Amino acid sequence: MNKTASLTLAMTLCALLLSGCGLHIRPSLGLSGINYENAEKYTVGGAAFTDSVEQVEIHWLSGSVTVTGHKGNEIRFSETANRNLTNDLRMHYWLDGSTLRIQFCRSGKWNLNGLEKDLTLQLPERLLDSLEVDTVSARADLRDLAVKDLELDSVSGAVRLRDCQVTHRAMVDTTSGSVKAVLTGALREWKADTVSGSVELTVPEVGDFDVNTTSGSVSLTAEKAPKDLDVDTVSGSVSLCLPADADFTLDFDTVSGSFSSELACKTESSRRIFGSGLGEYSIDTTSGSVHIEKK
Repeated sequence: MNKTASLTLAMTLCALLLSGCGLHIRPSLGLSGINYENAEKYTVGGAAFTDSVEQVEIHWLSGSVTVTGHKGNEIRFSETANRNLTNDLRMHYWLDGSTLRIQFCRSGKWNLNGLEKDLTLQLPERLLDSLEVDTVSARADLRDLAVKDLELDSVSGAVRLRDCQVTHRAMVDTTSGSVKAVLTGALREWKADTVSGSVELTVPEVGDFDVNTTSGSVSLTAEKAPKDLDVDTVSGSVSLCLPADADFTLDFDTVSGSFSSELACKTESSRRIFGSGLGEYSIDTTSGSVHIEKK
């Protein structure tokens, strides 16, 4: 997402929200209703079962989404709301083979004005193939989970990950929602796109770190420096906390942003070489500052 596209998206979303029009994002979540495919296969309400689940998809509108791991074999999910719910407004789920799909309410057009619901989902601690959480204004809180591929999409809801292990790829996309993640174990790829939401990642090891933002700050703390890093921001500051033996070449392009580093480096034009310069890092800012701290 480039800077022009980010600003256009933010302005479009704000205009839709202020005008009261239906806001549609995948899978057609809206302020006046939700439309999704195979609606007739969904069951109303929460549930508990021990069926094997490898993929989980959650599509939620407002309130909160809490997903936690536990030591048992049972999958449990339930909701609470700020008003009495008809069956149309209660959550709906579909166990599609080994994929659990959870929707905010029945597919259709309903009076959702002011409705906020809190979803709680408990999963066994075994490794999931994928977890996808799609929200509008609902905050997402994920704890004690193990997953290969993680995808989080939000407009304004904050995203929090605590003591989670993501082994392959984590992709996070928000407009104004902030992102804060504390991960355990090595992660191959982290990719985040925001307009004004800040991005903060603490992880033992990440192979590829890629963040695109307009005004959100970016922070990475890693016990092992990434092999590849690409950060693109207009006014957001960038902070990296890396080990003393970090080995990379940084190409830093800025208009008025400052640069400082606690790690020793050699400067060649816009390039700064740390160690033998093996890793490839690129940071592009307009006015955002960059600071590298020694872990």
